Amino acid sequence: AASDVPAAFFLVGEHVRRFPEVARRVAAAGHEIGNHTLRHRKLHLRGPRRIREELERTHELIFEATNRVPRSFRAPHGYRNPFVGVATRRLAYTVFGWTFGVWDSDPRVSAEEIRARVRRKLRPGAIILLHDGDGYDPHGDRRRTAAALPGIIADARSAGYTFRPLGELVA
Repeated sequence: AASDVPAAFFLVGEHVRRFPEVARRVAAAGHEIGNHTLRHRKLHLRGPRRIREELERTHELIFEATNRVPRSFRAPHGYRNPFVGVATRRLAYTVFGWTFGVWDSDPRVSAEEIRARVRRKLRPGAIILLHDGDGYDPHGDRRRTAAALPGIIADARSAGYTFRPLGELVA
């Protein structure tokens, strides 16, 4: 983990299928890996079969690429319904949301603005939603968020914060 900061990456299954080496690098760096569905579809209007397929296929793809069993799930856009609960319990997942997002996936937002937005909202125990690209485009631009990270980390540390693995929040 860069700067000794643990991160959790919720991976889209189709991206793992197309770029398994990226998933392997994330795992090798020691980051937590979670399931973010096969196609990054909003789940609140989906039925039980489609939801189960989205989660189970992604579970398999992550394991095939990383040899790690994902133990967590984050719903695309945060949209869920009762069938999501059934599917996540079947896979023994812990479901995570986030405390705040900063719209870092918007191409109009600069690295400096991403950093400023995090600084304004940072609170103890916060789960910050950042993106490693576009959930729908496996070639999505990651540069602005990546450029903002050193400043975000420095700001948080100078304010007295430490970074902990996501799983420790439920331990």
